[in-house]
Amino acid sequence: VLFTVFAHLPATTAPFAAFGLRAPWLIGVAVFYGISGWIIAHVTSRNGSGDIAPFLTKRLFRLVPVLAVSVMVTLVASMLLPHNPVVDQFYPPPPVAWHAGMSCLFFFADLGYWVSVPYAYSLEGLWSVSVEVKFYVVYALLLIVSPRLRSVSLGVLAAAILAFRCDLVQRGYMPALSHVYFVELFCLGVI
Repeated sequence: VLFTVFAHLPATTAPFAAFGLRAPWLIGVAVFYGISGWIIAHVTSRNGSGDIAPFLTKRLFRLVPVLAVSVMVTLVASMLLPHNPVVDQFYPPPPVAWHAGMSCLFFFADLGYWVSVPYAYSLEGLWSVSVEVKFYVVYALLLIVSPRLRSVSLGVLAAAILAFRCDLVQRGYMPALSHVYFVELFCLGVI
């Protein structure tokens, strides 16, 4: 958790940026996703559950309320605060805040490169919820198969995403660094 916090603090990233380097702190996100994948696999195997509906319902009821409050705060602030360059970084004008908020609520905030999701610092960390939900959907669909086949399927998916990302990076396509690919880290945690 501390690595993820450090990744968002200028004081801990500036020394690396001064030398043109990326701070190593984002490894905390990768570790978090891997651990989350492992926990989900452990809990579902312990419960012996192959039922998709309860699995997804539990996760959505855990995520959506906090997500909705975050989006509502951003939307209200964007309507009430005076707009200037400083405020707009955090709480953009209402149309931009609305678009950014809906991308979070409908779980496509991590696809920013492809669907032109506007940026609002107040919603910055919520892209990770979109990645998390995509993993939950994939994993829920795999709950109907045997645990062994599930692990193989997740391994193949992780390898395919990683290969696709490497290919895009080699061709110089920056969206290959998009957060959508972090689903592979959840998959590796399960395996």
